[in-house]
Amino acid sequence: MGRRSSSLMVLGLMLLGLLSGSSRARAETLVVCPQGCPFSSIQAAINQASPGDTILIQAGTYAENLTIAKQGLILRGEAPEKVILRAQFSDEPVIRVRESDVRLSSLTVTGGARGIQIENRGNNSTLSNLIVRENQGEGLLIEAAQMGEARSCLIRANTIGIFIGSRGAFRLIGNRIRENRDGVEVLDADRIELRENVITNNSGCGVRADDRSQLLGSNNAIFANGQNLCGSAQNRTGLLDQTPPPPPQNLTVTPADWTNQGRFEITWEDPADLAGIAAYFFKLGTAPTSATDGTRREIAQKPLIVENPPEGERPIFIWLEDGMGNRSHLNAARGTLRFDRTPPSGTLLINQGAQQTTELRVTLTLRVQDAASGMADMRFSNDGQTWSPWEPFAPEKTNWDLSQFGGNGNPGRKTVSAQVRDRAGNVGQFSAQIEYLRLQPPSAQFTFRPQNPRPTQQVTFDASTSSSPNGALTRYAWNFGDGTERETTQPIVQHAYTSEGRYTVRLTVTDVFGMTASTEQQLVVEARSDTLRVPQDFSSVEDAVRAAQPGDVIAISSGIYNVNLVLDKPLTLRGVGPQTLLRGQDPSRPVLIVQGEGLHMRVEAMRLTTQSGTTAATVSVQSGSLTVARAVVENLGAMPVLELAGSACVSLEGAEMAPIRLSSAIGPTVRARDQAQLTAVRAEFVGGEGLTFTGSAAAVIRDSTIAATGGTGLAFSSSADLALTGVNLEAVGDGVTFSSSGSLTIAGVRITAGRTALRLAGSAELALDLTDSSFVGADVGLSLRGTVRVTAIDGAIQGGGIGLDVGENAQLVMEGTEVTSDGLNVRVSGRARARLQRMRMSGGLAGVLVRDSATLILEGNTISDHALWGAFLPQPPCLLTGTLSGHTAGVNSVAFGPDGRLLASGSGDRTIRLWEVATGNLVRTLTLSGFSNPVYSVAFSPDGKFLASGSGDRTVRLWEVATGNLVRTLSGHTDSVTSVALSPDGRLLASGSGYYDRTVRLWEVATGSLVRTLSGHTGSVTSVALSPDGRLLASGSGDRTVRLWEVATGNLVRTLSGHTGSVYSVAFSPDGRLLASGSSDQTVRLWEVATGNLVRTLSGHTGSVYSVAFSPDGRLLASGSGDRTVRLWEVATGNLVRTLSGHTDWVQSVAFSPDGRLLASGSDDRTVRLWNLAMGIELLARIEELNLLLGPAAPFTGVITGSENVMERNGTSVPEAARQAGQADVCPADLLFLVKPK
Repeated sequence: MGRRSSSLMVLGLMLLGLLSGSSRARAETLVVCPQGCPFSSIQAAINQASPGDTILIQAGTYAENLTIAKQGLILRGEAPEKVILRAQFSDEPVIRVRESDVRLSSLTVTGGARGIQIENRGNNSTLSNLIVRENQGEGLLIEAAQMGEARSCLIRANTIGIFIGSRGAFRLIGNRIRENRDGVEVLDADRIELRENVITNNSGCGVRADDRSQLLGSNNAIFANGQNLCGSAQNRTGLLDQTPPPPPQNLTVTPADWTNQGRFEITWEDPADLAGIAAYFFKLGTAPTSATDGTRREIAQKPLIVENPPEGERPIFIWLEDGMGNRSHLNAARGTLRFDRTPPSGTLLINQGAQQTTELRVTLTLRVQDAASGMADMRFSNDGQTWSPWEPFAPEKTNWDLSQFGGNGNPGRKTVSAQVRDRAGNVGQFSAQIEYLRLQPPSAQFTFRPQNPRPTQQVTFDASTSSSPNGALTRYAWNFGDGTERETTQPIVQHAYTSEGRYTVRLTVTDVFGMTASTEQQLVVEARSDTLRVPQDFSSVEDAVRAAQPGDVIAISSGIYNVNLVLDKPLTLRGVGPQTLLRGQDPSRPVLIVQGEGLHMRVEAMRLTTQSGTTAATVSVQSGSLTVARAVVENLGAMPVLELAGSACVSLEGAEMAPIRLSSAIGPTVRARDQAQLTAVRAEFVGGEGLTFTGSAAAVIRDSTIAATGGTGLAFSSSADLALTGVNLEAVGDGVTFSSSGSLTIAGVRITAGRTALRLAGSAELALDLTDSSFVGADVGLSLRGTVRVTAIDGAIQGGGIGLDVGENAQLVMEGTEVTSDGLNVRVSGRARARLQRMRMSGGLAGVLVRDSATLILEGNTISDHALWGAFLPQPPCLLTGTLSGHTAGVNSVAFGPDGRLLASGSGDRTIRLWEVATGNLVRTLTLSGFSNPVYSVAFSPDGKFLASGSGDRTVRLWEVATGNLVRTLSGHTDSVTSVALSPDGRLLASGSGYYDRTVRLWEVATGSLVRTLSGHTGSVTSVALSPDGRLLASGSGDRTVRLWEVATGNLVRTLSGHTGSVYSVAFSPDGRLLASGSSDQTVRLWEVATGNLVRTLSGHTGSVYSVAFSPDGRLLASGSGDRTVRLWEVATGNLVRTLSGHTDWVQSVAFSPDGRLLASGSDDRTVRLWNLAMGIELLARIEELNLLLGPAAPFTGVITGSENVMERNGTSVPEAARQAGQADVCPADLLFLVKPK
């Protein structure tokens, strides 16, 4: 009943309001003032007013407590400073607002228990431009009112500036709330919005809020309070003003121009900022890089005074900080300080620094500089007291009169002073002196030597006795009387006359003041032939060479002469005395250059050498001929000792007790090209490199020695002829390389080389008598390449690796030669042709190997004493290892056919290749039509008729081996087929699949029907294997387990756990008792099939183990790994038997041949390797060494024939199991026709 009565009362009031509103046409304005107005009391006006009226309050102080209970009432004062509303009753609010839409503006509200109290019906109240100060409690109290606003008010010196509670909602915009105890307190309010308010200097909290109140807004300057944000407002930093102040305005530097007074005043105007400008930063010299990269001062410390800054033009940057601490160096204003207190410095020159002058008018040059401001003006004086007027600065002052401004015209020393003033007013003073003279003429005199010169001989003219009383002589002008003139600044010159005659020589000298004098003499030039002596007749060898006439002898006494000579006329250089040394002066030029077509020069009885690090040959012969006798020629750099070019012809004539010696530190001894010719008799060639001949250069070398300590002894690629007789040659590299179309003569030559002793190539046709010759090479004794054709008899050949090596298209007929080696005696390869007869080949690993398309005829030779075969072909049974190449991607799987004659390989190149094991020939390739993805696994059927494959296209395919035809495709897997295996009876096929399938499937081979699916693995099935009796199936998986399944039922027998990585391969032992597994944990594990117990772990690989396989006898286990090796393990003990290296990438698959003699391995290096286990484990240790000699297994398409060859003591290291037809002289046994019956 009560609630219903209240509702009726509200309805009645609303109707009354509507009726009263409709009876008034418009709102009225009521005026209040202390006297003379309709109302002197504000409350009286409020009482009289109707809703929506405006009450204008004129200046005055009103002691009242107001209650506003009318909607839409507007109270507007004349100005807040003029209209003071003070509480009549201090224990009451000054103003109570009890109705909505009330607007208060331009008043000062003070002295009450509260300033303004807006109660729950005071919704949408607007307060603007008010001063609410010095009230006992809250300046402004809002309780339950909604949607009100206070804008641009000053709330000051109250206990609480503004309090909002009881689910009130209010906006505070642009107010200044300061010097209260607490600024704004919000408790249990609804929605409070604060924007652009300044809340500062409140002793308690700036803004306090609880968790029930919603605070919104931004850009409020809340600072310098006891605590700025309290309660739940503490984390509301988004309320705060975070905008840095704008740049200072109208920044001014005084003084603005250059000054030498060290005090600057910088002023500016502070821009408007919400929180007010509190401080400023400044930085001198460089732009600030952060807001604090400068010196901070309070804003009260304006203007900024900078004293004695660094000299120069320096920028100064000033930026501001507001009361909130906001600041940004990006808002810096820039000024410039121009300070210079250092006077200009430098020198004054008179007539460009001359010491003397004969003129009173001189030129003054100022070479001055200023540290900062630059020069402004200058003046001058001749006595330092009487100064010329100031004038703009210029670096040169012409026509300065030494007799003016304190000077005089008397001879003697003159002092000129200059003052230079810079733009800052600093003055620098400089002075210089010059002697003013009256002049006398100089004296000219000269001498010359030799007194009777020959044509082309250098004559030295000396005018050192000439002089001038005025000072130094600056110029010597010579007229030599033969039409040649020369002008110098030095008294000594040289000149050579080209022809005989009498010549008048005239000298004119000039002194520093231009005064001149002349004199002249006569000399006679006369031609005569003679021996020119150095140093008796000529002080230098160069002078003697220049003066020498054709046919002259230059006799050079003992001593060291630094020269670079050019011989272009027929002369003889002869050393006289115990030692004459000609040493290169310019390291970029030869010590001796010989040139002159058709001319002959001779050098004897001396030593020629270079400087260390020279970049030129010691002797360079470019044309003509040169004979060297009883001489030593050296090069201490990397260049040749002797260089021949063009049509040069050089003869080295050594004696039995005094050989010619050519020595180079690290370079070649001789380098010849073009049509040059070298003849050397009893010469010694010692160098880092030996002798090099190119172009069509020819050489004849007899009774000489050659030593190359860093490379090839003699390299001959010229098209001309080479003759070596009685030569001993030693070289670190090759001995002699001959690749020419010319002829080669060898007689009594002994070569010892660190690589190949004699290397013959090119297209020459050679007939060699090797009697008394021997060729010893650390790698090869004699090598033939290219299309060279050689007929040779006798001699001895020895090679560390290969004795005689005939390859490419070379042809050889050899008889009576002895060939030995530590490795292979003879190798014939490529398309080469060789006929070897009545030779002896012995020692080392093997005798004769013929391969590729080569042709070899062996007749009546003795082949003996080899660890391996006497003669053999490059077929897998004959080699330790063979390489099958052809795949263009990694080989993922290999498998032998049941009879061991075929090997299958599956690859990432989407092909299967079938190889003939005995020869290494490719039988066929299964490709394209069957595959769209890599082949991961291959397996032969037990009868060898079919080949199964697993592929990345999710299928298993069956191929007919005899034809390569596809028989059928087995589909059903949902991921790549990673492994296939056939049962011992050939009726079932097992397949394993990848991660998205994770199953093993059993198929009926005859029909292709799916028998059953084995599920359980939680990772990819990477490998499957069937036991020898066909009852069990093993599967390895990426889930790190091996699972054993019963084939007949598909039941899981057991799970073998222990690997810590994916299991990539599984294999049963031949007796079915053991199971091997390989894993990414780099181990192989052996399990007992009957119990599942771990027998042992085989460790040693340093990469994942991708494949395992048992030997047919069960004694060995092979494993292939990502460490690029195959390892052989003894099953009974777990011991490592041998590591087989050679693959250059991961080994993905291993398989034993059915007879156990071969092991196949497939690798990501795209090759299949066949390891000849029948050759024995010990020989396998030397695989890499032997592969370099024997090469890979490859089809032999050439010809081998012959007969009556004596074979003795061969195959001493070939095991019985590897012998061919019970013998080891030849391999294969088809070659027995070569052997002379014993």
